[in-house]
Amino acid sequence: MTHEKQGRVAGERRVYLEYLDGVRGMAAIFVVAHHLWRSYTTVAVTGVAGVATNWLLYGHLAVDVFIVLSGFCLMLPVARSRGLRGGWRRFYKGRARRILPPLYAAIGIAVFEFVIHHYPPTKWVVLANVLLVQDVWQSKNSLDPPLWSVAVECKIYLLFPALVWLWLRLGARGVVVASAAIAALFYWVVTKIPLVTDQGLICPWYLFLFALGMVAADFAVRRDGAFMKKLPWLLIAALVGLAATLAAWPVTGGGESVLFVPHLPIIDTACGLATGLLLTMLAGKAIRRERSWLIGVFTWKPWVFLGTIAYSLYLVHVFVIYEFKNMLVAWLPVHPAWAVMPLDLTVTVGLAWLFHLVIERPFMSKRAPRNEREAELAAAFNPAP
Repeated sequence: MTHEKQGRVAGERRVYLEYLDGVRGMAAIFVVAHHLWRSYTTVAVTGVAGVATNWLLYGHLAVDVFIVLSGFCLMLPVARSRGLRGGWRRFYKGRARRILPPLYAAIGIAVFEFVIHHYPPTKWVVLANVLLVQDVWQSKNSLDPPLWSVAVECKIYLLFPALVWLWLRLGARGVVVASAAIAALFYWVVTKIPLVTDQGLICPWYLFLFALGMVAADFAVRRDGAFMKKLPWLLIAALVGLAATLAAWPVTGGGESVLFVPHLPIIDTACGLATGLLLTMLAGKAIRRERSWLIGVFTWKPWVFLGTIAYSLYLVHVFVIYEFKNMLVAWLPVHPAWAVMPLDLTVTVGLAWLFHLVIERPFMSKRAPRNEREAELAAAFNPAP
């Protein structure tokens, strides 16, 4: 292969990888900004201040994006090869190696933080987090609260080989219908279990959102021309639908539990549909190598960087926000949120990057080097030989 061709292929691989990292990075920093803002206020405000800041109260929607994006990325190589390469054992082993070491390191940091502040967690709280069941028992989700979504996603990973099996036999529509039916059944079951204290954290409908990501990858790989032409209008319709659900059930002055949380199945589904359509559109533009402003937005280097450290950022940002605020209270009793958020965000990203380098990256490099990951994602959009 000539140097020119090698450079062209490498450039194409970066495009395929970078827009996905860009979406992930935007979602991750939105979660951080949401929790930072929530550390100062938990309710919506009115007037000009409300227009400028109330959107920060909707950080839950970023978790929807993560779930759909996860289904999309895991499905890309499956859609091309028409099967789960290496089988379910290799898949489970790879997921465990990728997710658990950084997760347990973050749990260890959380325990240490609680101990030094003289609030040692109970053994049941620690055990629930280690076993990833804190989404079932909300009272145990106190070490690192955002980890509830990691617990939910890991349960979905257990079902991924079964979803692939359904996809091979029933196709994309079959997976969507089956996942919706399974999610509805599971939601009905958990509402009947007395030990389950909060169905809002379990989010059984996330299985359906994950399946939407799988279907989006399937459409992207198949390159259905007729569907791709309809994508812009479908995406606009999905975004209008999402806006309508948020307008109908906002995070109100009484807190998100009044309207927003009770309608999460509908809100999350609307967000998941919009995310799946967006990912399919971005994939289509990457395939055709279009010079698109949309691709440019999601391949902007800061977003891509945040995407590469997104998991670490998600795991540790709550610790940093908490400690940073404690220091500010000691040094500067009066500090408006808008004045300290930029510095807090910068410190949080910097420490997450260090956590990524020290804790997360070694497990990534041994199991899935970046160049191998790029090659796999690029190959997913190229015709099989």
